[in-house]
Amino acid sequence: MRACRITACLVVAAAVLGGCAGGDSASRDSAGRDSAAGCTPPAHESELLDAYAADPVFAVRPPDAREVGQPARTLACRVDPDSPDDPTQTAVSQQIQTAEGYDAEALRALYDKVAAGHGWRPVPPPRQDALRYCRQVRGVTSYLSIAALDPRPQAGVRGPAGATPSTSPRVITLYHHVFVRIAAAPEQPACAAD
Repeated sequence: MRACRITACLVVAAAVLGGCAGGDSASRDSAGRDSAAGCTPPAHESELLDAYAADPVFAVRPPDAREVGQPARTLACRVDPDSPDDPTQTAVSQQIQTAEGYDAEALRALYDKVAAGHGWRPVPPPRQDALRYCRQVRGVTSYLSIAALDPRPQAGVRGPAGATPSTSPRVITLYHHVFVRIAAAPEQPACAAD
């Protein structure tokens, strides 16, 4: 009987101490990473990421393009200590480097047919120079976003102020980039039908 009382007291103490120990806006997940409080990843997140990565839009390449690394997978609800109010989403992203710039019309010409053929429906993009599509993937509302970054040529640095350069500044041309991303939005309603 006394052992039962001690056990019950320990359980109550653990519950009370556990409830008081936190206070942060983040907690630790099973791998020891910071996780946003109240954030719930989509069910079967790894299978959802596999479905995103297998989407044919990631195989589309402009004629002059090269990949910048492999498609990156992001797990939901991770918190960067520098941005605790901005948890990550379940997503797969790909960056493509191109020699030529692409506007929304050029991106549409490249991606629309593949996106529509795989069930993606166009929705208003957040920017005019981007594309955005929506569809259900494994029962989760998901968004496909495609955007281009068009850098401007920049002059090379001459050196410290007042120094006389030994050579004239050279122009550095930055490469253009296309970003392709599929992200889960489980809190959003299903994509509206046309």
